[in-house]
Amino acid sequence: MFKLTMPHAVSAARLAASISGIASRFETDADIASFAEQLRTLADEAEEIAKASPSNEHRQAWCAVSLALRIAECVLLQSKAARGRESATEITDRVRLLRPELDRLTRNQRANDLATSVLEVVDADGVINASPADLLRRISRAELPTLYYKLETRHRPWQESQPPDQDSSRAVLKLIAFLDGIPFASPQLVRANVSYTLEIELRGEEWPAEVTGLKLRFLTTMPATAYELSEFEVDRGEGEDAITGRVKGAILLRSPQSLFAEPVVFSVCGEWCTAGDSLPAPEIVGHNILTLRVAGSDAIFTSGYMRLDSHLADLLRDALSADPALQDELRELIPLLEALTNLLGQYAQGGIMKSDQKVTEKAFRKETLKLLRARLGEDVQEHVNQAGGEPDIRYRGVALELKVIHQPADQATLAERYGEQTTQYEGIEARRIGILLVLDLAEKTTPPGDLRNYASLHEVEVHGGTKPSLVFVFVVNGNLRSPSTYSR
Repeated sequence: MFKLTMPHAVSAARLAASISGIASRFETDADIASFAEQLRTLADEAEEIAKASPSNEHRQAWCAVSLALRIAECVLLQSKAARGRESATEITDRVRLLRPELDRLTRNQRANDLATSVLEVVDADGVINASPADLLRRISRAELPTLYYKLETRHRPWQESQPPDQDSSRAVLKLIAFLDGIPFASPQLVRANVSYTLEIELRGEEWPAEVTGLKLRFLTTMPATAYELSEFEVDRGEGEDAITGRVKGAILLRSPQSLFAEPVVFSVCGEWCTAGDSLPAPEIVGHNILTLRVAGSDAIFTSGYMRLDSHLADLLRDALSADPALQDELRELIPLLEALTNLLGQYAQGGIMKSDQKVTEKAFRKETLKLLRARLGEDVQEHVNQAGGEPDIRYRGVALELKVIHQPADQATLAERYGEQTTQYEGIEARRIGILLVLDLAEKTTPPGDLRNYASLHEVEVHGGTKPSLVFVFVVNGNLRSPSTYSR
């Protein structure tokens, strides 16, 4: 273990206090130029703190603070430019350079409250959507990185003196969580500011003799103001020996997350209720870690099929982590992906495309157009001339190619076989993500599986050795047998 030097700790604390108190000093718009200069000075100081930090994690956190303050300075300068005293184009160009770097830094950290607050009001095109006073209030409320000591190793010498069997008497409890009556998926996709019913089911061998009940604690690094969570307590009951019980409560998360944000994590711990001496806490297994992603305005999938939504969000998040430049395509891409997710769920849930149906590609396209237009409207177009050809369907520049197959093929093969056509259509739009929708009419000797197996993302190599393009592959299973035939 090593400790930070006292001068470094004092400097970091003083800087954090200066940043947190900046909004209280802002009174009128006449102060804009002065406060822009103050933000620039604070950003320089944060950069110096970062250089002196003894750990890479702490260094990156303060670098993110410095970048966020420089972008905040641009917000004030933009307000000044609106009064004709600064070049708005120069400010926008500067934000376009700074924002991707801030994205990269925050992506490698668990959280950076200040960076998140700034990114929420500045988009990738350099457009700033906040007043100076509003942004300064956000900065004042943000949590800033602090570090007073760091463990260089997980090994703790003092643990060697502990009795080796200290926890051998701990009870083991199995916990199963349900969100709105559905078993909890990890990560679970939820919406911000929506109250969900959280139900906890517990199973264990027997209650300790002196125990009257059990309290559950949900530990998280989130600020207490960012969520609401009920208290959960299970009573022992009269004459009960085995530990059984269900308890209901509610959970609400206040702030939506961007695609780059780390999931919200709650660790579940138990505490025995006893009038006497405290007992070793029980070990929780099963859903002992609850991981959630809070749908945000730039990453929301609301197809009505929650697990498919979560799966698509994960695919897209991984692609953006590898190449943040793809974010420019999200505005048009996300509504179409959401509509196709809904379409995939409708086909599967309704048992459409039974074995007696012989569907042509034209008929498949007609049905798909009808379902997509019902959800997306007039922007869903058919057979538009593009790149010397005609993609089957186009939505605001995003190409959707449809195919019908009669022989089994995995999705990687489908992407390789048909993805190049979609890629060429997308290339003319300066896009790198296309979509392939396949109706699989191959004979089904085994039943279709998890719907998430039929939505995937694949790379497509392009001419010239440049970055590969991507193609989403959605597979609709047709030529289906009735489920009851598999049990005969």
